[in-house]
Amino acid sequence: MKEGDIILVDLGEIGKEVKGHELGKTRPCVIVKLLNQIQMAVVVPLSHGKPANLFTIVEIEQNFESTSNKPSYALCHQIRSISFNRVLKKLDTLNEKNYNSILLTILDFFQI
Repeated sequence: MKEGDIILVDLGEIGKEVKGHELGKTRPCVIVKLLNQIQMAVVVPLSHGKPANLFTIVEIEQNFESTSNKPSYALCHQIRSISFNRVLKKLDTLNEKNYNSILLTILDFFQI
């Protein structure tokens, strides 16, 4: 795995590990930072539905799932750290344009 990879992640069962407006279930995520020393990654979940008109949502201009022609959205306000054992498989690698858009949105979100 490397930064920019799109991976399928088990984000937890809604109502148990997942509370409130947190994203759960099994869904694709983009790796934005690897923490190999502690077997963790910082990821941004992807969604096919644009849930709100927030500046933290980045449209992905890349089809990475062969079964879907729907646009995907990176939900940068849902950034989270996950253990490597939540990763089910690698799906693809994000192109540089989309990856940089996500990183810039995260920087803006945290005002770094």
